[in-house]
Amino acid sequence: MLTLAVSCLFFRGKQGGKTIFLLINTTKTFLDSFQVLVFRLLGLLKTAPDFLLFFLKSIPADI
Repeated sequence: MLTLAVSCLFFRGKQGGKTIFLLINTTKTFLDSFQVLVFRLLGLLKTAPDFLLFFLKSIPADI
């Protein structure tokens, strides 16, 4: 993903500095939000086993 953004940077470099700055900004924002998403998913995975254990214990054993 980062390589793609860098190659776009070089390609658009001829059109002007504003485009490059905008692209860097967009890429940085995307990476930041992606990082937040990954951390949230990891947090969910950490709490998932506890939740599953609680859920399994709450099911009556005589089904």
